Amino acid sequence: MTVRLSRQNLKTIPWLVWSSTENEIIASGELGGLEELEELTSYATERSVALLLDGQDVALREVGVPAGASRQFSTMLPFLLEEELAQDIDELHFSILKQTGDKAWVAAVDKDYLQQCIERFFEAGIELHRVLPDVLSLPLDGSAIPMLPWQGYCLIRQDIYQGIVLPEALVPYALARPPFTVDIEGEEESPSEEPVHIQCFGSIPESLSSIENPKIEALPAELPMALLAKNAQLSTINLLSGEFKRQSSWLKNIKLWQAPAIAALVLLVIFGINTYTQVSQIETQATAYRAESERIFRAVFPDKNRIPTVSYLKRQMSDEKTRLSGGTVDAPLMVWLLDVQVALKDSDKVQIQSLKFDSDREELRIQAQASDFQTFEQLRVAFSEKFLVDQGQINRNGDLVSSSYVLKVK
Repeated sequence: MTVRLSRQNLKTIPWLVWSSTENEIIASGELGGLEELEELTSYATERSVALLLDGQDVALREVGVPAGASRQFSTMLPFLLEEELAQDIDELHFSILKQTGDKAWVAAVDKDYLQQCIERFFEAGIELHRVLPDVLSLPLDGSAIPMLPWQGYCLIRQDIYQGIVLPEALVPYALARPPFTVDIEGEEESPSEEPVHIQCFGSIPESLSSIENPKIEALPAELPMALLAKNAQLSTINLLSGEFKRQSSWLKNIKLWQAPAIAALVLLVIFGINTYTQVSQIETQATAYRAESERIFRAVFPDKNRIPTVSYLKRQMSDEKTRLSGGTVDAPLMVWLLDVQVALKDSDKVQIQSLKFDSDREELRIQAQASDFQTFEQLRVAFSEKFLVDQGQINRNGDLVSSSYVLKVK
């Protein structure tokens, strides 16, 4: 899609969508002002958008590159053109269209105006891919100077990077001033005494009909925007340089995925915190189990205070279980104690006062103390999963409650 803007006529904005594959116009029209740009948003979707600036709003210059200043040329450029341009150089945006050897071709445009254009298109949801002067969108065939009469003006392209826009009345005087040469590669040519060949797209203006030199050839008339749009989409000229340079596609994709990435990062942090909390709880629980195991170990082995490893504890308890069971597994004390430990794991309010094992009667008596009656009921239910339980009378002594249990093998 191609749109043309002119500071001389902000109320008439022509636009056109050209299909290079079908070689035809898909849609075209005119807007009544920048506030109507939203009407073009649907056309701009998944299409390259070129903005043509009126050649009168862009200064095109050929500049000599000072010896040894090629690398610093972009910095020096505004000062080299300071005397040629009527506007303050600080208010202009400069683009180097081509730099080769000791020459450069540059374009200068009002910085605020270009910024406003870009912002207005952005607000309309349209991304600009290319901005260039309309006069540099005229086609070049290498043998003639193209000219396009349009709305009382003539667009004249002198070479790849040079062109002018003049009122029709001034064109005869401009063409009469030598040299007016064709320079397709941007290289200087000697003024020629041969008549300059000009190709005029459409009817030759009356002001030029009487000119004998240069020679003017009338070509078949074309819709001006179609003629410009075809070449604008293929042009490599772009004023979106420096601070106005388009961001690369990968950077835009990063911005597109920025919000989802932040959300994913937040979820990852939350998941990490939750996992850390769960692991901490498991480690705390494991530490409590080990402390209880060591407490029981020391109760069984009062003469052994040092427990170097968990495997040592298990081995000692297993050996003691074998010894106490007399080589059998009918009702070994160690198995009972391990089952008692499991039943006590959720009863941290219970304090065991004494344990008494009667091997003849195959029963284990436990005297316990807690702060309420409910705790003893919970403990009785826990014991019932592994043993036959006979609970004694529950007595209260001040703030504490005490009772006993007689456990037998089921």
